[in-house]
Amino acid sequence: MSCGAGRRPSSAPVHSLGAQAGEERLRKVAQEAGFSSLRLAAQTPVNLILELTL
Repeated sequence: MSCGAGRRPSSAPVHSLGAQAGEERLRKVAQEAGFSSLRLAAQTPVNLILELTL
């Protein structure tokens, strides 16, 4: 998951997460993308470091 401009297949889902998506929304998107688990590895006042596994 990252932010950036680019082309995508027309059938691909669109997720506009923004800078303040939060763990809950990121968890939902990760599950939809096929990841089996998400762990909050670290957190600062401005960053979330998430560990995703397939």
